[in-house]
Amino acid sequence: MSHNDERRRLPRRRTLLSAAAVHGADDTVVACTVRDKSVTGARLLLQTGGAVPDAFHLIELTTGELHKAQVVWRDSTFVGVTFSESCSLAAPRTLEHKRFAELRTRLTSRTGAR
Repeated sequence: MSHNDERRRLPRRRTLLSAAAVHGADDTVVACTVRDKSVTGARLLLQTGGAVPDAFHLIELTTGELHKAQVVWRDSTFVGVTFSESCSLAAPRTLEHKRFAELRTRLTSRTGAR
């Protein structure tokens, strides 16, 4: 067990979900994989050479969930994040959610993620 595991408030379950970290005014996308997840956070494996700021939106391409994510630790190509808000993009409630739903559609059509 790593030092990062001991700081978790809730246990995470292992996953292998395609995702995109989105940040900036131009919606910069960093491809990543959600490797572990709980209701309150996740461990992300960033695409080689990818980097994310301390706060960003995480779109789970596989499930259609959107999270506001905050980095709590970094280790090589892995990043641990907590979620401050989460919602489904299946029925976007705001213009911001609609924007992320459209981005998810474009990304999944390119990558084939389901």
